Amino acid sequence: MLNDKLQLFRDLGGGSLHKRGYRGNAAVHKAALNEAAAAGLLLIAGWQDKCRQPGATLADPMCGSGTFLIEAALMATQTAPGLLRETPWPFVNWHDYSDKSWRKIVRDAEGRAQEGRQLWADTEGRLLGNDIHRGALNLAKDAASVATVAKYINFSNKSCADWIPKRTPTMVVANPPWGVRLLPGQDQAGSSSRGEQRQQQTRGGRKWEQQQWQQQQEEEDDLADTWQQLSIFLKQQC
Repeated sequence: MLNDKLQLFRDLGGGSLHKRGYRGNAAVHKAALNEAAAAGLLLIAGWQDKCRQPGATLADPMCGSGTFLIEAALMATQTAPGLLRETPWPFVNWHDYSDKSWRKIVRDAEGRAQEGRQLWADTEGRLLGNDIHRGALNLAKDAASVATVAKYINFSNKSCADWIPKRTPTMVVANPPWGVRLLPGQDQAGSSSRGEQRQQQTRGGRKWEQQQWQQQQEEEDDLADTWQQLSIFLKQQC
């Protein structure tokens, strides 16, 4: 209600539509990329066209929980993300809902996905992922399985600099570590609260400051090393 004007809204999706459903209730990587953001970046990069080229190969040398690879597989196989949804859509309970129309939409989407899987097979394309952390790879494999695209993705567990893809990539995508959010000793937001920091600083004095400086130096060194490995991969394999 605003200025005597009432607006009513109906919930179409029952939650954020960026949640495809392949993460489910499983553990989630603390820096997992937003699924819709990953799909948008792939669209901007032109993957929807490149994936139709013979031998198209997409590689993610730091794939983490596999968001880029899964979204690339869904795109290459023309699989609508909504087909992965298990919970009912809220609109099926609306008084003006047409079951006949909705079933036709779903059948059309399933038909496109079937056609897309054959198109991807005909191109003999490849989706290649790598990560140094085995735990992240396990999350990626589980999510790919739920998304029904596991058979299209090959995963490797190596240092980025040592990874040699089976093919020279047509496209490389990556969401590498870019700041303290990914480094140990902090919560998922990337830093402790200001109140906690003040308390620690008050209790520790100069010793606390030295520890913080040393930790910061180690984090910066780790981050620089990670980006150096990515640089080596791009230079040698691409």
